Amino acid sequence: MSYKFIFALALLYPFAARAQFATQGSITYERTFKIKRAIQWEDDNQWVKKFATKIPKESSSSFVLSFNKEKSTYRFQEPSGDEPESNWIVDNFTHKEVAYKNQVLNNFQTGITEDIKNVFEKNFMITDSMPRYKWKIEDEVRMIAGYPCRKAVTTICDSVVVVAFYSDQIMVSGGPESFNGLPGMILGIVIPRLYLSWFATNVSKESPQFADPDIPRKTHKVNRIEFFEELKKDTKSWGKYSDKLLWRVTL
Repeated sequence: MSYKFIFALALLYPFAARAQFATQGSITYERTFKIKRAIQWEDDNQWVKKFATKIPKESSSSFVLSFNKEKSTYRFQEPSGDEPESNWIVDNFTHKEVAYKNQVLNNFQTGITEDIKNVFEKNFMITDSMPRYKWKIEDEVRMIAGYPCRKAVTTICDSVVVVAFYSDQIMVSGGPESFNGLPGMILGIVIPRLYLSWFATNVSKESPQFADPDIPRKTHKVNRIEFFEELKKDTKSWGKYSDKLLWRVTL
């Protein structure tokens, strides 16, 4: 154990001493997308450059994860009040056309997950085993929503690095989107290459409310391989942008 980790634990000891461990509850996450930085992907798109000054620096949205030891549901939280006027660029870059309002239902007892996604006006329900990630746990510790969280790193799509922060004070191996597999609940996710992050803003230990999934009428029921094969077929002429789309919908 490194001195750096021991020092971090010492700083967090007052919080750990009064910790209350949880096995159920709900977590609100704020997802932030850095749009200004992401338009670097489109550095050869003159149309995007022309309207770059009209694109906000970043956008954010809220999701709620309800969980207990048996299952979890992850859903988009509709904003209160009037939404700001959007435009095509913002909608495209904030995933409104690529699985922007994902729903994820995990059954921890069976190891089965159901992902409900909307991709380019097509609705999908992807039923498959829960994804498995090869996490490397590191020494860094930080506070998120009042919980001490330890850092872990993994890679998706062969080369896309994912940084997570989990708390073993919430004794359920889950997290936002499809992320799971750590010895505690993931309260923070950062994906630098996609300019995306999720951080918990509130944790409630009250009994969770599991709402029924919102399944659109015309929904394609597929497994994970069938889902990606269909997307590859639909985007095969897109060149480098096809890979970036697949990275997004992998989440």
